[in-house]
This record gives sequence, structure tokens and C-alpha cells, in this order.
Amino acid sequence: MWAVDHLRAGEARTLLESCQRLHAERLATYRTLMRELAREHGRLERTAHDTLVGPYLCLQQGIWHEEMYIRWCKWARGRLASRARRGPRPRRRRDAIDLHAVVARTARR
Repeated sequence: MWAVDHLRAGEARTLLESCQRLHAERLATYRTLMRELAREHGRLERTAHDTLVGPYLCLQQGIWHEEMYIRWCKWARGRLASRARRGPRPRRRRDAIDLHAVVARTARR
């Protein structure tokens, strides 16, 4: 998405929709695993099984990550849609920002 300005609006939207589907699938998988483990072993946040602590922590982090990513995809699609409604802006060379230079300066600090 860093270089989304090089894509057509439809391509960017398609890319975000694809990312959102991928992360929704992962989220569903993590939730299914969490439910299955809880069904078999009880509430994982209070498990007495030492071997379930790590998987529980990782699954919970994965669930939160995927939920956040899906929210970000929806938010980003909204930002792109609002820019598309404003119409294309003419590109002028003097308006170009050298992001590589900005990143390099930031990394040196």
C-alpha cells in the first residue's frame, strides 16, 4: 500500500478487498481453534495445562492482529473512496515527495 498512488483506483480497491478476505479467513481459523481448544479443555485464560498457555497467548494475539488488520482495510478503502470522489489531481514534478529520502533520514536518527 506504500505505493498505492501508482495503482488505478479499482486496482487499489481490489488489493484491499483481497487483503481483507485473507485476514478474515485467518481470523475465522484462529477463532475456530480457540473455540475447539476451549471446548476440549475449558476456558483457556484459566487453563491448568501448561502446554496450552503458549498457544492461547499466540491465538489471542493473532485474533487481535487480524481484527485490527480488517479494520485497517475498511478504513483504508474509505480513505481511497473519499479521494476518488474528489477526482484526480494533476501531478506536478515539483509536488513530488522523495519518500525514500525521508525514510533514510528517519532511520539514521
